[in-house]
Amino acid sequence: MQAFASENFLNTVILEGTEGGYNVILRSDTKFRVKKTIKSDDSMILTLYGISVSDNVNTLYKNTTSANNIIVESVSPDEIKVYVNAENVADANVILNTPNSAPLAIGDRFAREKLLWTGFSIMFLLLMIHYIKSRNRRIIRKMNMRDREIEFYKAAIPSINYKLNRTPIPVNTNAKTLRQYQNLTKI
Repeated sequence: MQAFASENFLNTVILEGTEGGYNVILRSDTKFRVKKTIKSDDSMILTLYGISVSDNVNTLYKNTTSANNIIVESVSPDEIKVYVNAENVADANVILNTPNSAPLAIGDRFAREKLLWTGFSIMFLLLMIHYIKSRNRRIIRKMNMRDREIEFYKAAIPSINYKLNRTPIPVNTNAKTLRQYQNLTKI
């Protein structure tokens, strides 16, 4: 006995009118590849790869008054062409709906928006990193030499207190001065 993998069938094509244009919803058993070709503002061709046409394909029109027609054509056993004719259908969103996954938006507009937001986010992150790194350099450049030396000594010797200390220093009577040490070392 031979076992065959289950085929992927296109079950339903829905043309749904929205406030911004149209949604073309394609319902199938599993995911497949879609290529969108725009003929004119009122005509669009969807080429579906890795899918075949079921015996009964339903075409539904929701909230559409200016749709002319939807034609489903089987080109080969694993390729289908769907012709959609409606007023201003060129900007339509193509949505893939399968029972095993959430609806997946396919099309140029979604890809461009994701690409733009991703690029914007990366550029913003790089600018923030550059700003944080260069902030310390700009502070040092603005300080004059005296201020830089004070900051250096504060960082190098944290125990130095720049306020005057008014406590008297105890004097050691047994301490020898530097000159006395020099005299002892001379031959």
